[in-house]
Amino acid sequence: PGLQNVIICSDGYGWKERHGLLAGIPNKKVKIVGINGSLAKWDLVGSLSEKKRVMSTYLANNPYKECLNYLPSRHRYYPPLLASTRTNPDFLEGYLEKPSFYLPTKDTNYSGIPREGCLVLDDYRNPLCAAISYCVKMGAKKIALFCCDEAFEDNRPGSERMENGLFQYPQQIKSQKIVDAQFHWLRLKGIKVADCSSGIEYENAAYINPEGLESFFDAQ
Repeated sequence: PGLQNVIICSDGYGWKERHGLLAGIPNKKVKIVGINGSLAKWDLVGSLSEKKRVMSTYLANNPYKECLNYLPSRHRYYPPLLASTRTNPDFLEGYLEKPSFYLPTKDTNYSGIPREGCLVLDDYRNPLCAAISYCVKMGAKKIALFCCDEAFEDNRPGSERMENGLFQYPQQIKSQKIVDAQFHWLRLKGIKVADCSSGIEYENAAYINPEGLESFFDAQ
């Protein structure tokens, strides 16, 4: 409980221009769970004693060295960390807060470090799937995705053009379809999901403009 209204934010297309909008959404009304590069690019902190907007949780599950790119370098703000037991150990060592761990659902090909009493999440090795699963287990009733995409403007080799005119690679589109399947079950549970990102359009989540985030949480 305590995560009834949640924004899951990544650092996808439009992050630099849009993420300042999060500062206007009250901490007490809506919690933020960050994934991927959103923490490293988090510009919503003044000093540690005067935070403009905080994350309730930052979630990490990347087992590879590229996870080190997600450590902050421009600031020293480190929110509470929830990490998969498979997360890159150098990232965990560099994070300046002691992590809490979750256990991904069992994968016989990649079992990770067994830990007794861990929260278990369906993460499909995808931080967004893990964040969604975490929010639901914590009692979320409304979830909004913010810049949770890997879209880009130029037509790169092997990329696919989406209906919004931007491009993604096929594997990224496939990942979004897995997320959409999660949303199908959430909808059956009465959990409302909105998307203000720039990937493919989800069948089981309503698209909203970033400026409409607070209205989404205010609506009955």
